[in-house]
Amino acid sequence: MSAAEMYPVRVDASLDTSLARWLWMVKWVLVIPHYIVLGFLWAGFVVLSAVAWVAIVATGRYPRGIFEYNVGVLRWTWRVQYYAIGAFGTDRYPPFTLADDPSYPAHLEIDYPERLSRGLALVKWWLLARRQREEESRHRPVAQPRADGGLDCSVALVTAIQARSA
Repeated sequence: MSAAEMYPVRVDASLDTSLARWLWMVKWVLVIPHYIVLGFLWAGFVVLSAVAWVAIVATGRYPRGIFEYNVGVLRWTWRVQYYAIGAFGTDRYPPFTLADDPSYPAHLEIDYPERLSRGLALVKWWLLARRQREEESRHRPVAQPRADGGLDCSVALVTAIQARSA
């Protein structure tokens, strides 16, 4: 079984051999239009993810259009990060598209899930929150409560990734 068959998410990129020595200093300015568009796209991502959650709980299926949109937003974000912030791996300006661009050196592909567990969609958030609370209690004195009293999403994401890889 190949790696492509085993894992539903594939992220790859090819490093350009001739990168400009000075361009890294201004790339963050060049991607400001991307960040403006991505801000709106991520707002849609959050709303559509909530809609997808309801659809998964109700039908056991991820709506195809929402899935393609969400993957497109992730793909676009990956290309911008590869260009300007995360890797500085290419000097080619990222395209303004949700679709995969075979000529661009950074790619993200996610296989469409045909069926999803309706019950797991209901309890996964709870398991994530429980794991988060365990991590917080391990690193904080018992008498010191959280200032906001809520779940820190970025820490929850890191905790979920760590739990997945463990």
